[in-house]
Amino acid sequence: MCPKWLTEDGFEMQLGVNHLGHFLLTNLLLDKLKSSAPSRVVNVSSIAHKGGRVHFDDIFFEHSEYSPLESYRQSKLAVLLFSRELAHRLQGEKRLQPAPALSKRGVTSSACWLE
Repeated sequence: MCPKWLTEDGFEMQLGVNHLGHFLLTNLLLDKLKSSAPSRVVNVSSIAHKGGRVHFDDIFFEHSEYSPLESYRQSKLAVLLFSRELAHRLQGEKRLQPAPALSKRGVTSSACWLE
């Protein structure tokens, strides 16, 4: 089972790695991406997002039992929601046009997120 880890900044690790870091980097680079078009932002999510929900009242599992699978699902749903909102906010931008893509990949080599 994957233990609950925290980032150096105190965020739950899966949300920090799978979503928050990409969110921050994208926002820091957005003006540069717009000015150097054609540009592309690629966010990778997972079908696991379908079983997830964002726990806005306890996003880092500080007051509830930690579940590696629920944490993973939440992080991948956050990626998807961010990507959709980014696409919405950039709608009409001629220089940056986000688009979804689907890819069938293999199963992860570690099943710890299933436990």
